[in-house]
Parts: sequence; structure tokens; C-alpha cells
Amino acid sequence: MSENETTPGLTTFAFDAYVTGAAVSKSSPMAAFGLGDGRVALVDPRSPQIPKFISLGDNCGILCFCAAAKSGFIAGTDDGRLMKITDSGEARELLSIPGKWIEPIATATRGPLMAAGAGNEVYLFADDTDEAPEKVGPHAGTVTGLAVAPGGTIVACAHHGGMTMWKLEEGFSTPNTLEWPGSNQKTVFSPGGRFLVCATQDKTLYGLDFETSKQFGLTGYPNKITSLGFSADESLLLTDAEQAFVAWELPRGQNDDAIVFSPIEEAIMTAVAPHPQFPLAVGGFTGGIVMLADMSKQTATPLAILDGNRISTLNWSHDGLFLVGGSEDGDGFLLNMMQFLGMA
Repeated sequence: MSENETTPGLTTFAFDAYVTGAAVSKSSPMAAFGLGDGRVALVDPRSPQIPKFISLGDNCGILCFCAAAKSGFIAGTDDGRLMKITDSGEARELLSIPGKWIEPIATATRGPLMAAGAGNEVYLFADDTDEAPEKVGPHAGTVTGLAVAPGGTIVACAHHGGMTMWKLEEGFSTPNTLEWPGSNQKTVFSPGGRFLVCATQDKTLYGLDFETSKQFGLTGYPNKITSLGFSADESLLLTDAEQAFVAWELPRGQNDDAIVFSPIEEAIMTAVAPHPQFPLAVGGFTGGIVMLADMSKQTATPLAILDGNRISTLNWSHDGLFLVGGSEDGDGFLLNMMQFLGMA
């Protein structure tokens, strides 16, 4: 662990393993990093100390990692397990399907619903309960993208050739499938649930506006899109895969062209995370560069540079007070925004 002398509130870590995901618990300020070698590193942002490591198994890797719906964290592993990790570092198994990879995973931003993909099926859980999971599927192909609507009312499952949606009001029993061609992957809902957007293998975005029932597509990327998110007011969709910050105005029809600003030569954005409350966003690039953008001014300034190659994950805490992230080469960071802004 080391505190950065030039960026107030920034603490960096060397985990020596691919940082699959990073998140902050919804029930406390506890931060956690899911690592490719099967370890989870827990860090208390209020007083960052040497991380507390727990292992999810001797011969497993963490494929996906995020904050659980109510408290703690969940992780999907390459040996077929979905694990729940508490803020104090206790781990328990929620699901075991030997021979399957557990990915992707998703949780509701409001409410207890969580979802985990295993092959062409998806398992639904209520956080912090002992209820058995409900299974939906099989789908038309392996589920490669997964999102839960903010209130837990819809589970969206991306697969080859389409997006299948399961609705709570129908008991998750009657699927509705949108025919979106190609290999559909990373999937997100907007903060208010109006929009659903999916990135594909062939550098295209597909979207649905629930308010108007209109579908839309966004193209023109030079690279595959692996990270996307919405501004807090749902007016902008941000993505990676360019040498700069890229944002699309929503609803579509206002401006057909993407907003592009603050390019970095010889670097590609590989992760993006809009702030949950303010018109800010962070973008992570190849070369370990992390930039903080003011979306209202369409400007960005350097926030951190991690050793190594590609930023693999970025996430804000649900209240926007902490930012966590990591890289392919095993470096991680935690930013305390109050300290960064000189308010603590």
C-alpha cells in the first residue's frame, strides 16, 4: 500500500494478480478487489491499511466481481461457484455448478435482487436471505451479458442473436426477446430504468427506450466496447473503446453524432464509470492512465497512473464518495473524494 503524494485521497496497491473487479459495499464504506488468482482484497477506505486478503479456493479464479445488492460483495468463479463475501471478510457459497463458469453477474441498485449466469441459464437470488435461487432459461445461447433493472423489476440476459428480458410482474416466467444480431455482451440499465443498452462483439451498441418502446443502434467504434454507463440524469451514455471520452445524448434523435473529447495519443479507453450523482466520469486507458472528466465542460484531467498496461475495472461507491479501480497487471487504487476535494 502507498499513499499518493500528488493526488490527495489516493491510495494505490500492488496485488500481483489481474484485478477482475472492484467495488464498495452498499452497507459500509468497505472496498474490495476481486482478483484473478481467486483472492479478494478488502480495504477500509476510512483508514486504508494493508489489505486483508481472503481466498475463495486454491485452484480457482474470479471471473466477475461486484457489490452485492444489500451488503458485501459477490464473485463468480471459474470452478462453478457464486460466492458471497461479507464486509468483514467471511465467504459463503450461494451456488455451485461444477463444470460451468459463473459469469456474468448483476445486482439491482435498489432492492435485493441479484443474478448470475451459468452457460445458457441464469439464477436469481435475493441478497441476505436463505431462499433457494430461481432459474430462468435456457436461453438461445450462452448468456454473455446480464443486467438487473434498478428496482429489480426486469432481468436482461444478452446472448448471441438477441436480448431476453424476464419481468418480475410476470413472475419471471414469460420471456420477451429482442432480436439483436451478433454476439451481445456487456449490458446495462440506466439509473432510472428508462434505457437498456448492450455492447456487441462487432463494435456496435443496441439499445431500447422503454418509455417510447423504440430501439436504436450506435456504431462507428474502432475497437470492441467492453465498458459503458449512464450519467446520473440518464441524458448521456458513456463508453470506452476510443482514444477519448465518448458520450451519446439520450433519448436518440437529439444529436446523431457522439460527443468526443480529451483524446490521449497512443492510448485506448478500456473502462469508464460515470459518477452516480454529479456530471463527472472517470475513464481508464491503456498505459494505466485514469482521467477524471467534467461532463458539463467536456474536459478531463489526469487523476492517476498505475504501473502496467490496461485499466481493467472502475467503479464508484453508490454514494459517489469513493472510487475504486484496478489494472490487468495487478495494481489497484482507492480514491477518497472528500479528501481529494479538500473537504476532509
